[in-house]
Amino acid sequence: MNKYQILALMMRGNQQLGETNLFSVAALMAEALADIAGKLSEDEFYRLVSIGTAIYSHGAIELGEVAEGDDFFSENGTRPATSATRKLNS
Repeated sequence: MNKYQILALMMRGNQQLGETNLFSVAALMAEALADIAGKLSEDEFYRLVSIGTAIYSHGAIELGEVAEGDDFFSENGTRPATSATRKLNS
């Protein structure tokens, strides 16, 4: 499957997994990456981490908040907890 086919699948929208703010997308990516990290080369792993970093950073700018450390995930580990965010520059 090439990048255009993968993008077409993403654009269909029928694969969405609940909440889609950028913190949630970063959390979903981290969860998926944790599941496959052992199968990736170090270069592949860090390429995907850099994409996650871009998603998270854009979310922090767009939402004016940052998610912090261990509180980033809710108790079930699947989405950022609302208490985990704080306003930027506060």
